[in-house]
Amino acid sequence: MVDLRLDVIRKKVHHIVESLQRISTLCNPKIGEPSVNPGGHEADVEVLVAGREDLRDKIYELTTNNSGRIHAEQVRILSDIQYITQETYFSTICFHLSQCVDRGDCEDLKKYGEFAELLVQQILEQLRNFDSVEVKQATKAESLETARQTFRKIKSLTSPVFSIEKVLRKIETLCLPPDGDAPSIGVRELDVEFNSIKSFTEEFETSASDFDTYLSSTSHLALEIFEYSSTLLQELGDMVNNRELTSVCTHLPIAIDQKNKDKITFYGQQVAELCNKMTDNRKKIERSLRQLQKDHVSQASYVGL
Repeated sequence: MVDLRLDVIRKKVHHIVESLQRISTLCNPKIGEPSVNPGGHEADVEVLVAGREDLRDKIYELTTNNSGRIHAEQVRILSDIQYITQETYFSTICFHLSQCVDRGDCEDLKKYGEFAELLVQQILEQLRNFDSVEVKQATKAESLETARQTFRKIKSLTSPVFSIEKVLRKIETLCLPPDGDAPSIGVRELDVEFNSIKSFTEEFETSASDFDTYLSSTSHLALEIFEYSSTLLQELGDMVNNRELTSVCTHLPIAIDQKNKDKITFYGQQVAELCNKMTDNRKKIERSLRQLQKDHVSQASYVGL
């Protein structure tokens, strides 16, 4: 969330810089002598006097009521800018420039111009530092949101694969009854389950294609998440397109239609082995996902976001 107080302070600082630049030009021009026109500088001096007091109050209020919304480094930089406006050179311009103009001492006026230019450079350097921190924070915010979006897509990617495991568990139970009896499965009794596996496989293939395109086009994604996602995509594809699953989905329905209990038991054992592998893979994926989310999302509390 953007703190509007920052915009107010930034505008105030720029007004101070503009006044200092005009004073520098009047007092120490690159060509010719300083301007000693009485009153030509007064408006800018008034901006400096009022501006530094207002800036001090606003920065103090910001630093004492930050609530973590503004990065600590930005707060420090603003404090440095405020300190610059309280230093000797700044105070000298605020309270003694008018007297120097009245005296018409060109050499002294040039010194005031040099003071003003030095202050301009100091403040602009701090503003550049401030903007640099702001850019870094914006990049972190984009990276965090990209990580969150990626994990949402990963969930959509894993969901159909894990659903296949659940369907296979049901098939296993029917093909290998817990009591050790011979399987008793009616013709076409498992059509719904096999159709579900086909549907989940198609859903995964669509999600995998979309996810692959997403990985290729997205930016601000942490390298670790990108590499993990690429590997995960391959692992899930292997789980869905492995030979055992293809064999079971091809031959078990035929064995059921033929009421061949030996083959039903044989393919039921293949289903059991396949389920165990998928369960192990799922648990490994879930553990790694939790850790990755913890590293890149759950603990990614960037100050100032």
